[in-house]
Amino acid sequence: MSLLVRAFERDDDLAAVLALDSEFETDHEFIVHQTPDRLALVRVRLPEPRRKRFPLDPSAEPWTHGHVAIEDGRIQGFIATTVETWNSRLTIRHFYVDREARGRGIGRALMETALTEGREAGALTAWAETSNRNYPGVRAYAALGFALCGFDLSLYVGTSAEGEFALYLARDIRR
Repeated sequence: MSLLVRAFERDDDLAAVLALDSEFETDHEFIVHQTPDRLALVRVRLPEPRRKRFPLDPSAEPWTHGHVAIEDGRIQGFIATTVETWNSRLTIRHFYVDREARGRGIGRALMETALTEGREAGALTAWAETSNRNYPGVRAYAALGFALCGFDLSLYVGTSAEGEFALYLARDIRR
């Protein structure tokens, strides 16, 4: 396996990034138990596995830095980030590894590249958002040093992800 991480080149890379298979299968998701004075995030087992695919559109959100991971001549992953100067935060806008290429270190290589670039730009923390249904993604972020830090029950209202809610993950990148 030869792995190369390089800057995203829109004209050359967009079609391959759009062709990445973002589908995942999960047998867990997160729910929120709510009382008048308490919110609790709880992981629950689903009665049967569920599949989901995230729509890939690198132009959907603003981002300033993008990278692709190329393995054996084929784009297998993509990460896009922005450094928020007001709070010294690296925001992960997109992070995808092709379904067939997962578990081979591609995501780790992409994330380490992004974290290094963010650190060099003055970021102190990294932050990401995903769906409560993306339990495999939460586990992948945890393996990369991220921890759950919050959620938003209303972020996806009126979108194609209606019925889901946003989970936020963060990690210190000063080290």
